Amino acid sequence: MEWVFIAIVILFASVLKGLTGFGFALLAMPFLLIFYPAKLVIPVLTLFNLLTSTQIILKIPNLKLNRYTLKIPIWGIIGTLPGVVLLNFVEDRPFKIFVGSMLIIVSFAFLKGFRFRIKDPLRGSVTAGLTSGFLGGFTSISGPPLALFLTSLNVSNDDFRGKFAYFNIATATLALIGYAFSRMLTLETLKITAFQLPIMVFGILIGQKLSRIVSVSLFQKICILITLFSGFMTLFSVLHPLG
Repeated sequence: MEWVFIAIVILFASVLKGLTGFGFALLAMPFLLIFYPAKLVIPVLTLFNLLTSTQIILKIPNLKLNRYTLKIPIWGIIGTLPGVVLLNFVEDRPFKIFVGSMLIIVSFAFLKGFRFRIKDPLRGSVTAGLTSGFLGGFTSISGPPLALFLTSLNVSNDDFRGKFAYFNIATATLALIGYAFSRMLTLETLKITAFQLPIMVFGILIGQKLSRIVSVSLFQKICILITLFSGFMTLFSVLHPLG
Protein backbone atom coordinates (compact mmCIF):
# COMPACT_ATOMS: atom_id res chain seq x y z
CA MET A 1 0.00 0.00 0.00
CA GLU A 2 2.88 2.34 0.80
CA TRP A 3 4.30 1.94 -2.72
CA VAL A 4 0.90 2.65 -4.30
CA PHE A 5 0.61 5.88 -2.32
CA ILE A 6 4.12 6.92 -3.32
CA ALA A 7 3.35 6.13 -6.97
CA ILE A 8 0.33 8.46 -6.85
CA VAL A 9 2.48 11.20 -5.33
CA ILE A 10 5.15 10.79 -8.01
CA LEU A 11 2.50 10.86 -10.75
CA PHE A 12 0.98 14.15 -9.59
CA ALA A 13 4.40 15.69 -8.93
CA SER A 14 5.52 14.72 -12.44
CA VAL A 15 2.40 16.25 -13.99
CA LEU A 16 3.15 19.49 -12.13
CA LYS A 17 6.76 19.39 -13.32
CA GLY A 18 5.72 18.87 -16.94
CA LEU A 19 3.13 21.63 -16.67
CA THR A 20 5.15 24.33 -14.90
CA GLY A 21 8.80 23.31 -15.25
CA PHE A 22 9.28 23.11 -11.48
CA GLY A 23 7.42 21.98 -8.37
CA PHE A 24 8.26 18.27 -8.38
CA ALA A 25 9.97 18.37 -4.99
CA LEU A 26 7.48 20.94 -3.67
CA LEU A 27 4.64 18.49 -4.08
CA ALA A 28 6.40 15.17 -3.47
CA MET A 29 8.62 15.95 -0.48
CA PRO A 30 6.06 16.39 2.32
CA PHE A 31 4.37 13.10 1.43
CA LEU A 32 7.62 11.15 1.09
CA LEU A 33 8.87 12.53 4.41
CA ILE A 34 5.98 10.71 6.06
CA PHE A 35 7.61 7.37 5.18
CA TYR A 36 11.31 8.11 4.75
CA PRO A 37 14.04 10.21 6.44
CA ALA A 38 15.12 13.44 4.75
CA LYS A 39 18.56 12.09 3.84
CA LEU A 40 16.89 9.39 1.73
CA VAL A 41 14.11 11.56 0.28
CA ILE A 42 16.33 14.41 -0.93
CA PRO A 43 18.67 12.31 -3.13
CA VAL A 44 15.61 10.54 -4.60
CA LEU A 45 13.92 13.84 -5.45
CA THR A 46 17.16 15.28 -6.82
CA LEU A 47 17.58 12.27 -9.09
CA PHE A 48 13.99 12.64 -10.26
CA ASN A 49 14.56 16.35 -10.88
CA LEU A 50 17.55 15.53 -13.06
CA LEU A 51 15.56 13.00 -15.09
CA THR A 52 12.43 15.12 -15.46
CA SER A 53 14.44 18.21 -16.42
CA THR A 54 16.27 16.26 -19.10
CA GLN A 55 12.96 15.06 -20.49
CA ILE A 56 11.64 18.64 -20.59
CA ILE A 57 14.72 19.92 -22.42
CA LEU A 58 14.28 17.28 -25.10
CA LYS A 59 10.77 18.61 -25.74
CA ILE A 60 11.83 22.28 -26.08
CA PRO A 61 14.39 22.28 -28.93
CA ASN A 62 14.17 26.02 -29.71
CA LEU A 63 14.81 27.35 -26.22
CA LYS A 64 16.55 30.76 -26.24
CA LEU A 65 19.03 31.65 -23.51
CA ASN A 66 20.25 35.19 -22.82
CA ARG A 67 23.33 36.35 -20.91
CA TYR A 68 21.44 36.45 -17.62
CA THR A 69 19.90 33.00 -17.72
CA LEU A 70 23.07 31.41 -19.09
CA LYS A 71 24.93 32.41 -15.94
CA ILE A 72 22.27 31.28 -13.45
CA PRO A 73 23.30 27.57 -13.53
CA ILE A 74 26.90 28.61 -12.81
CA TRP A 75 25.85 30.50 -9.69
CA GLY A 76 23.52 27.63 -8.85
CA ILE A 77 26.41 25.17 -8.89
CA ILE A 78 28.39 27.43 -6.55
CA GLY A 79 25.44 27.58 -4.15
CA THR A 80 24.67 23.86 -4.29
CA LEU A 81 27.77 22.56 -2.55
CA PRO A 82 27.25 24.37 0.80
CA GLY A 83 23.67 23.07 0.80
CA VAL A 84 24.83 19.49 0.34
CA VAL A 85 27.39 19.88 3.14
CA LEU A 86 24.83 21.38 5.53
CA LEU A 87 22.40 18.51 4.91
CA ASN A 88 24.92 16.10 6.43
CA PHE A 89 24.59 17.79 9.84
CA VAL A 90 20.82 18.41 10.09
CA GLU A 91 18.37 16.07 11.83
CA ASP A 92 14.94 15.26 10.39
CA ARG A 93 12.75 17.28 12.75
CA PRO A 94 14.46 20.70 12.41
CA PHE A 95 14.84 20.03 8.70
CA LYS A 96 11.08 19.53 8.27
CA ILE A 97 10.28 22.61 10.35
CA PHE A 98 12.63 24.71 8.21
CA VAL A 99 11.23 23.42 4.91
CA GLY A 100 7.58 23.68 5.95
CA SER A 101 8.00 27.21 7.30
CA MET A 102 9.90 28.32 4.22
CA LEU A 103 7.20 27.05 1.87
CA ILE A 104 4.37 28.68 3.83
CA ILE A 105 6.14 32.07 3.98
CA VAL A 106 6.88 32.00 0.24
CA SER A 107 3.30 31.01 -0.57
CA PHE A 108 1.71 33.80 1.49
CA ALA A 109 4.12 36.29 -0.05
CA PHE A 110 2.91 35.26 -3.51
CA LEU A 111 -0.75 35.31 -2.46
CA LYS A 112 -0.33 38.85 -1.11
CA GLY A 113 0.99 39.89 -4.49
CA PHE A 114 4.63 40.27 -3.45
CA ARG A 115 6.98 40.42 -6.42
CA PHE A 116 10.67 41.22 -6.71
CA ARG A 117 11.40 44.30 -8.78
CA ILE A 118 14.62 43.47 -10.56
CA LYS A 119 16.50 46.71 -11.27
CA ASP A 120 19.71 44.92 -12.24
CA PRO A 121 18.99 41.60 -14.01
CA LEU A 122 22.63 40.52 -13.79
CA ARG A 123 22.73 40.99 -10.01
CA GLY A 124 19.31 39.36 -9.75
CA SER A 125 20.56 36.31 -11.63
CA VAL A 126 23.45 35.95 -9.15
CA THR A 127 21.12 36.12 -6.14
CA ALA A 128 18.56 33.76 -7.69
CA GLY A 129 21.23 31.29 -8.77
CA LEU A 130 23.08 31.15 -5.45
CA THR A 131 19.90 30.96 -3.35
CA SER A 132 18.19 28.36 -5.52
CA GLY A 133 21.38 26.32 -5.72
CA PHE A 134 21.77 26.30 -1.95
CA LEU A 135 18.13 25.33 -1.36
CA GLY A 136 18.40 22.65 -4.05
CA GLY A 137 21.45 21.06 -2.43
CA PHE A 138 20.01 21.32 1.09
CA THR A 139 16.32 20.53 0.48
CA SER A 140 15.98 19.55 -3.24
CA ILE A 141 13.52 22.49 -3.48
CA SER A 142 15.28 25.06 -5.63
CA GLY A 143 12.15 26.55 -7.18
CA PRO A 144 10.92 29.67 -5.33
CA PRO A 145 13.86 32.11 -5.75
CA LEU A 146 14.45 31.19 -9.38
CA ALA A 147 10.71 31.30 -10.11
CA LEU A 148 10.53 34.84 -8.72
CA PHE A 149 13.45 35.92 -10.88
CA LEU A 150 12.18 34.35 -14.11
CA THR A 151 8.67 35.71 -13.51
CA SER A 152 10.14 39.19 -13.19
CA LEU A 153 11.63 38.78 -16.68
CA ASN A 154 8.16 38.00 -18.12
CA VAL A 155 9.31 34.89 -19.94
CA SER A 156 6.87 32.58 -21.71
CA ASN A 157 5.72 29.26 -20.24
CA ASP A 158 8.08 27.29 -22.49
CA ASP A 159 11.02 29.56 -21.70
CA PHE A 160 10.24 29.35 -17.98
CA ARG A 161 10.14 25.54 -18.08
CA GLY A 162 13.24 25.27 -20.25
CA LYS A 163 15.41 27.66 -18.25
CA PHE A 164 14.40 25.91 -15.05
CA ALA A 165 15.29 22.57 -16.61
CA TYR A 166 18.80 23.73 -17.58
CA PHE A 167 19.33 25.02 -14.05
CA ASN A 168 18.12 21.75 -12.50
CA ILE A 169 20.32 19.61 -14.72
CA ALA A 170 23.44 21.54 -13.68
CA THR A 171 22.71 21.77 -9.96
CA ALA A 172 21.19 18.29 -9.55
CA THR A 173 24.21 16.68 -11.17
CA LEU A 174 26.58 18.35 -8.71
CA ALA A 175 24.26 17.62 -5.76
CA LEU A 176 24.10 13.92 -6.64
CA ILE A 177 27.90 13.75 -6.76
CA GLY A 178 27.97 15.37 -3.31
CA TYR A 179 25.35 12.94 -1.97
CA ALA A 180 27.37 10.02 -3.31
CA PHE A 181 30.50 11.20 -1.50
CA SER A 182 28.40 11.70 1.65
CA ARG A 183 26.99 8.17 1.30
CA MET A 184 23.44 9.45 0.98
CA LEU A 185 23.09 8.09 -2.56
CA THR A 186 22.35 4.45 -1.72
CA LEU A 187 20.91 1.31 -3.27
CA GLU A 188 17.56 2.18 -1.69
CA THR A 189 17.66 5.55 -3.49
CA LEU A 190 18.20 3.88 -6.85
CA LYS A 191 15.54 1.23 -6.15
CA ILE A 192 12.83 3.82 -5.39
CA THR A 193 13.78 5.86 -8.45
CA ALA A 194 13.82 2.87 -10.81
CA PHE A 195 10.47 1.58 -9.57
CA GLN A 196 8.76 4.95 -10.09
CA LEU A 197 10.52 5.89 -13.35
CA PRO A 198 7.72 4.80 -15.77
CA ILE A 199 5.17 6.71 -13.69
CA MET A 200 7.38 9.80 -13.75
CA VAL A 201 7.72 9.71 -17.56
CA PHE A 202 3.97 9.30 -17.97
CA GLY A 203 3.25 12.20 -15.62
CA ILE A 204 5.70 14.51 -17.40
CA LEU A 205 4.05 13.79 -20.76
CA ILE A 206 0.62 14.62 -19.33
CA GLY A 207 1.92 17.86 -17.83
CA GLN A 208 3.53 18.90 -21.11
CA LYS A 209 0.24 18.35 -22.93
CA LEU A 210 -1.60 20.46 -20.35
CA SER A 211 0.99 23.25 -20.67
CA ARG A 212 -0.37 23.99 -24.15
CA ILE A 213 -3.85 24.81 -22.84
CA VAL A 214 -3.28 26.23 -19.34
CA SER A 215 -3.20 30.05 -19.08
CA VAL A 216 -0.28 31.91 -17.50
CA SER A 217 -2.43 33.19 -14.61
CA LEU A 218 -3.71 29.70 -13.83
CA PHE A 219 -0.17 28.40 -14.17
CA GLN A 220 1.01 30.83 -11.48
CA LYS A 221 -1.91 30.06 -9.15
CA ILE A 222 -1.20 26.33 -9.37
CA CYS A 223 2.39 26.93 -8.28
CA ILE A 224 1.37 29.09 -5.31
CA LEU A 225 -1.32 26.72 -4.03
CA ILE A 226 0.92 23.66 -4.36
CA THR A 227 3.67 25.44 -2.44
CA LEU A 228 1.30 26.43 0.36
CA PHE A 229 -0.18 22.95 0.62
CA SER A 230 3.27 21.38 0.68
CA GLY A 231 4.37 23.64 3.53
CA PHE A 232 1.44 22.65 5.74
CA MET A 233 1.90 18.98 4.87
CA THR A 234 5.56 19.14 5.90
CA LEU A 235 4.75 20.70 9.28
CA PHE A 236 1.94 18.16 9.73
CA SER A 237 4.47 15.36 9.28
CA VAL A 238 6.44 16.79 12.24
CA LEU A 239 3.40 16.89 14.52
CA HIS A 240 2.01 13.52 13.42
CA PRO A 241 4.86 11.24 12.31
CA LEU A 242 3.72 7.92 10.87
CA GLY A 243 7.03 6.13 10.77
